[in-house]
Parts: sequence; C-alpha cells; structure tokens
Amino acid sequence: MVGPAAQRGVTYLALLILVAVVSALLAASAQIISQAQQRDRERHLLWVGDQYRRAILEYAKFSAGVDTYPRELADLLEDKRQPGKRRPLRRLYFDPMTGSNDWGLVLNQQQRIIGVYSKSKLKPIRTHGFRAPYLHFRKSKTYADWVFTIGEVKPQPDADAPTAPAPEDAKLLPETPPAPPEDAKAAPEAPPAEPMSPEQPPPPPSEAPPPEPPPQEQNP
Repeated sequence: MVGPAAQRGVTYLALLILVAVVSALLAASAQIISQAQQRDRERHLLWVGDQYRRAILEYAKFSAGVDTYPRELADLLEDKRQPGKRRPLRRLYFDPMTGSNDWGLVLNQQQRIIGVYSKSKLKPIRTHGFRAPYLHFRKSKTYADWVFTIGEVKPQPDADAPTAPAPEDAKLLPETPPAPPEDAKAAPEAPPAEPMSPEQPPPPPSEAPPPEPPPQEQNP
C-alpha cells in the first residue's frame, strides 16, 4: 500500500504538471490574441492611411494652381481656397498602431504635406497581399515604412542580401568581334554582266560580177 505521504507527493506533482500545462496554454492563447489584435490594427492602418492619401489627391485636384497641397492635416477637413464647402476628409483619424494623432508627415520642397506614415517601430506581421500603390510595403521592417503618399515610393535594395555566386559549370560566351569603323566603305559591287545577244547569221555572199569575154583573135 502507498502511504499518505506518497499520495500527497503524487498529487502535488500532478498539480504542478497541470499548472504548467495551463500556463503554456494561456501564454499561447495570449500570443494568438495579441497577433490577432495586431493584424486588426494593420488592416485599420491600411484603411486610414489610404483615406489620407485619397484626401490629399482630392485636395490637389481642385487646387487651381495655388496652394496645391495642404499645410497641415486639418486643411483636409474643409477646403477654404475656393467658394463652397468641400471636405476631402470627413475627420482626422488617429494612428491605429500608436493610438495617437501624431502622424509622421511626408513634405515636398514647398513644405506641403503629400503623405503620412505611422511612427510605430513594431515589425509588421503582414508581408504580402498588398496592392498598388502599396507594393513597397512588402519589404518594410517597421510600420514607419508604410508610407501613404501620392508619389511612388521605391524600396531600397537590401545591402545585406548575399549575392548568388555563378555556377562552376557556367561557360563564358566568346567575345563578339569589334564592329568595322563607320567610315569604312564597302567596295562597290561589280555591275551585272550584260546578257549575250544571240549570234546573228553571217550576211549572204554578194554575187560576183560576170567574167569578161576573152578577146577575139583577128585574122591577118
């Protein structure tokens, strides 16, 4: 028979195992929930950033050559440059990743706003499935690289990426001989030989004059 002390030890060990399993499940569940929330914020960031980009485009569309782009994001709420109310943006949206309205601004040479981006330094979960004009998001290292601008943003090449070596069995192509100089003139082609005309028949022989009669002998 197993004594009470041994039973208590087995029960205590079972409780420790149960607590460890439950803790692992809770940690895994928390990570899954955190990733799900982050993915939801990513989708919200894509939508909000696109709203700002579209509003800047609409603001520039009706610029009439003056003040093409807004000085601040609040200018997108009501366009006062022309008579009549125009609201390119319904309201100022907060940054889903930071929870604040402190957006990073993309400025042109005239210090006007042409785009926005999040200031979050978190690493994105989403790395594919982007559409134009956001294809450059695929190689982003942080959410700050998700730039929503009216201009095209080209991703910088990864300098740390190793270069694939050439295969050992690669064959070098023979060098192409240099082209002749441009001032070299080709020799003129010989004119084609004229076709030989068929031989003409020789002219008919002319009639010989009749022979003169012999002189007649005179009788003495």
